[in-house]
Amino acid sequence: MNIDTKKKKLKYRSLRRGTKEADSVIGGFVHKIIDDLDDNQLIELENLLDIPDPDLMDIPTKDKPKYINGKLTLLSMLRQYQKQLLEQ
Repeated sequence: MNIDTKKKKLKYRSLRRGTKEADSVIGGFVHKIIDDLDDNQLIELENLLDIPDPDLMDIPTKDKPKYINGKLTLLSMLRQYQKQLLEQ
């Protein structure tokens, strides 16, 4: 699959999460960063989108979310993005 097709599929997945809140937050995050991601980060984004919505949406309220580790830097970026949204 070429990179443009992969990005389109990831954008679609990020906007079809199941709840309007998750669609908005996760979709907004993906649309903000996707054009700056390399191949490895796109794979990481695929893995991130496999995390259930309740866990993703709880990230800013947890001191140490169970999915954040050295391999999921995008999850840390999502956490920061969600915190910024909450501060607005």
